[in-house]
Amino acid sequence: NLTVNNLGTVPVNFVTLLSDITVNGTLTFVNGNINGNTNSHKVVMPSTGTGTIVASANTGWVFGSLEKYFAPGSNISRNFELGDSLTTSIFPSSATFASIGTGGDLIVAYHPAKHPQLVTSVINKDTCVARYWTVTNNPSVPISFTTASLSLSFSIAAMIPNSGVSTCGWIAEVYNNSLSSWSVLATNSSSQQASVTNLTSFGDFAYGQASGSIAGPTVSITPISPSVCSGSTLSFTTTA
Repeated sequence: NLTVNNLGTVPVNFVTLLSDITVNGTLTFVNGNINGNTNSHKVVMPSTGTGTIVASANTGWVFGSLEKYFAPGSNISRNFELGDSLTTSIFPSSATFASIGTGGDLIVAYHPAKHPQLVTSVINKDTCVARYWTVTNNPSVPISFTTASLSLSFSIAAMIPNSGVSTCGWIAEVYNNSLSSWSVLATNSSSQQASVTNLTSFGDFAYGQASGSIAGPTVSITPISPSVCSGSTLSFTTTA
């Protein structure tokens, strides 16, 4: 077990990691944050432990990267208790796997900046979340799965602009580092959360308003030119 109880006032006070740390039991935040972002270190909750984190906006959170084990089974979900920064608040994300054949570790990192390649995406860099998430299926202990979904939370302060903007119609994109390319994802959005589904791989995720047009599905309607008598009922079939 590990308890973070640093002197000072949340969220100003924090403990900076000098290496990765593994917590086999419960990680409890009483007063203060864990800063893994500065030195690019992470908190690991392995398969051998309970993997429980007790965190809140009033007590503390992980700022940086968090690695958690996912066991085999169906509809397996875990929360990632990550904060937007050291001084804002906790904005946890979550991952859900429809079916896992072989258990393994997922790493989620929350970066306090726009993605360095955001200018090459279809997201408007002036109307977006100025943050991005890196989600990694740990190659050392990979998860064998069918599909996955992610819910990515963020603060209003992270939005550009951060007032008077609706996220209705915003999109998520994932950046494939090996291909140096972006892919648009099916996205369900709320005021401070983006949800993406049917993932078969991971990468860097960004979220914002689409700039320009995005090609959508081709829709066909049958019958095309029907004849119908007045007062009769006609049914149509649409195929995307």
